[in-house]
Amino acid sequence: MRRRALLKAIAGAAFAGPGVARGQQAGRIYRAHHVEVSLFAVAKPADFAPAIAAAKSSGAGALNVLASPVLCGNRLEIMQRVALASLPSICQFADMAAEGGFAAYGPTIAAVIGDILTGQLVKLMRGARPSDLPVEQPARFDLVINLKVAKAIGLKVPPTLFARAADVIEQDFK
Repeated sequence: MRRRALLKAIAGAAFAGPGVARGQQAGRIYRAHHVEVSLFAVAKPADFAPAIAAAKSSGAGALNVLASPVLCGNRLEIMQRVALASLPSICQFADMAAEGGFAAYGPTIAAVIGDILTGQLVKLMRGARPSDLPVEQPARFDLVINLKVAKAIGLKVPPTLFARAADVIEQDFK
């Protein structure tokens, strides 16, 4: 299961944080899989409302919230604004579904910080050179669906998507 598979059923729009190269790369990948996307670059919190409004007025059926410091650091504000626009959001970190996103496919933030970053920090403290550290990726990716959000925005979730979910959130989110 990949985020683009989630977006394939719901025409999507992708957020890109500071520097749009990653968003443009994601756009090319989605279009290659016949998923129509529009990119809305955000560099600061003041960009969120105009970007969400532009996505909504462009006819986007969902937002793919990419991982970046500006988006992750302001994720609760983004989730609130997306909910007000009645757009489902698909996020990169599993935690974000519990915070008001419709769905997430990826690792937990704790897994990234606790496992990967901590391990790299230990290696550096033991004398490893930064250039000797391998690029590491999380080993576990989970699909999490927030049913409460889906119901609130009137989105019907296919049973096949439920079957693939590692977790389905049905209670109120924070």
